[in-house]
Amino acid sequence: MSIIALDMGDKKIGVAISYSNVSSSGLKTIDAKNWQEIIDLIKELKISRIIYGLPFKKNQALTAQAQKIIQQIREIKKWLKKEEIKIKFDAVDETLSSQAADQSIENKKDKDKIHILSAQILLDQYLAELNKR
Repeated sequence: MSIIALDMGDKKIGVAISYSNVSSSGLKTIDAKNWQEIIDLIKELKISRIIYGLPFKKNQALTAQAQKIIQQIREIKKWLKKEEIKIKFDAVDETLSSQAADQSIENKKDKDKIHILSAQILLDQYLAELNKR
């Protein structure tokens, strides 16, 4: 069972993958509106679950960015339905993942690396919770 995590941005989506449910690795970035590339990746890698991050406010309310991400996820689900692909989706709190990724990357202008690392952080957090159970 392979799992991918998506760090959804306005322009780019960072992708990380776990083949083992133990560790993850950064994979690539995809243009944010290129749904077909996401679908092709899902098919190619035989993905069974997609993790995506939602940023929350301190009072646990969804941010404006979270609303955009929810809309992007709806689009992906729509494309998957057309292709008759069934995949499970899980949202996780990404409030700190982008900040952690940003602090880890020396070249702050390399947004692709930041998105990929953010996706990897999301997936690592998810796997840690999964393996606690």
